[in-house]
Amino acid sequence: MKTVTNISNESIAELIIRRQTELGKSDAQISQALGFERVTTFVMIKQGNTKLPVQKVVALATALSIEPVPLLRQLLAESMPDVLSAVDSLLTPLSLTTNEVKLVHTFRELCKGQDVSPIVVEGNAIVALIVA
Repeated sequence: MKTVTNISNESIAELIIRRQTELGKSDAQISQALGFERVTTFVMIKQGNTKLPVQKVVALATALSIEPVPLLRQLLAESMPDVLSAVDSLLTPLSLTTNEVKLVHTFRELCKGQDVSPIVVEGNAIVALIVA
């Protein structure tokens, strides 16, 4: 199943309804994935009556097959716009896609704590890492 990376300008409630319908998942299935004891907690979030707890962003993203970062950004935009603004001003230059994060982690593992300059060789989508 493909993971959705762009959530457009939908509210979290709209996104939940759309993705839940597309995936054919029940309220009970998603509620369980989020670790809620009661389905009504999830339903209230889906209806926009209750805010999604920040600590549930990754679980909801996984349940709806969407990237967690855009979901977190949307949550902050809806509930803490000042925090989102501060985070953006500090971290926007560091924004990475999921695959870029994997590349950075792999680079760090291969370098074993050394400060190594990568050599980038252009050609047919191949990235070579030479650690001397």
